Amino acid sequence: MAKFSICIRKKIQKLEYATVYIRLSHKSQVDYIKTSVQVRGDKVKGTEIKDYHIVSQLASTIARYIDRLNKPGYELLSVQELKSILVRENEEVSFTSYVKEFLVQMSKDGRDNPADNYKTSFNSLKKFMGKEEIMFSQITTKIVEKWINSLQHTARAKQLYPTNMSAVFNSGLKHYNDYDRGIILIKNNPFVNIKIPSADMAVQRNVLTADLWAIFNYVPKGEGREELAKDVSMLIFCLAGINLSDLYYMEKSCLNNWKLRYNRHKTKSVRKDKSYIEITVPELIRALFVKYAGVDKLFNFSERYSEEDNFTRGVNKGFKSLCTSIGINRITSYYLRHAWATIAQNKCGASTELVAFCLNHASAHKVTELYIVKDFSKIDTLNQQVIERIINYKSVCKSVLSIVVSLLEFRKRVNGIKSGSVS
Repeated sequence: MAKFSICIRKKIQKLEYATVYIRLSHKSQVDYIKTSVQVRGDKVKGTEIKDYHIVSQLASTIARYIDRLNKPGYELLSVQELKSILVRENEEVSFTSYVKEFLVQMSKDGRDNPADNYKTSFNSLKKFMGKEEIMFSQITTKIVEKWINSLQHTARAKQLYPTNMSAVFNSGLKHYNDYDRGIILIKNNPFVNIKIPSADMAVQRNVLTADLWAIFNYVPKGEGREELAKDVSMLIFCLAGINLSDLYYMEKSCLNNWKLRYNRHKTKSVRKDKSYIEITVPELIRALFVKYAGVDKLFNFSERYSEEDNFTRGVNKGFKSLCTSIGINRITSYYLRHAWATIAQNKCGASTELVAFCLNHASAHKVTELYIVKDFSKIDTLNQQVIERIINYKSVCKSVLSIVVSLLEFRKRVNGIKSGSVS
């Protein structure tokens, strides 16, 4: 059983002052807990405190310590571990500091884009609370409810921001609290009874095959962003809606005999299958692999742009110019991923599950998926069908036009026969 006493750590003169400590003795070991109390030398005998007021003041603290350690299993701990339990339980744990650690770890895991979303979410919370340094204990249920209410005018943030902060808070609970040993540094959980609202349904843009055909057949003006945007659009679309981040970070080793094997950069660190996918590179875009060949990476995008965000901005600025030149509604790189999925399902008859598989989304059947060897050839088959929809767009239009003209001619002849004007 741990024992406590009040003392100072060194002998002092009568008119000197020293900090008072609570001495913790356990299993023939001794450690000291520093207090905020000061004592004058004439109230001390050796290192023992003789001041009644100080002893009385710290008696309640010792009583609380004794009650705190009166739990099964604590007698097996070392004196240092017992001290840690007593000292840390009164500490205020910084949520701000933990968010910073959380974001650093996300970057180390290669999750830079999600990390940006978490940072934006935390900035929103800081702005609402009006402070930079936030403690875990200061984030209450009422605060979170009011914060969410302030986001009700947004379409996505009202769901994304609190979801992200809830994930960080729960991670902090696991990091700081030791439930098996009764060490609870964070005593509150404001998100447990909070109902986070759903994001508003995004307006689905109509995918015009004619627009995609126009982009793929457009001749850019010079070697600039328009050329980059056109070439990247073909890479994205013809590789089943591949993400820009994957093109940016793709390693040379991922390509072998025109088979691209890679792990999706955005989610590889959070999925059990490491977001692995395989796709055959269509002949239509193989020349682009040579045109944009990199020195260290598969493509030279990371050599042309120092950061992925700069690459994304450069491509999207190219799209803006490209669309203006062609005379179509403005699109972004991510629109092509949506376009591929829409054409795959609406024009090629693919199931939603197959489309999700081709886009490398996490499966809804996580347990069943463990029993099944994935057949990536399905991606190649559907991808070729989707590409052919764009390539053959003009010829299909001509065929349809020819049929319409023939029907009109046939109808004209029939009407002429009925009126007796055609021999």
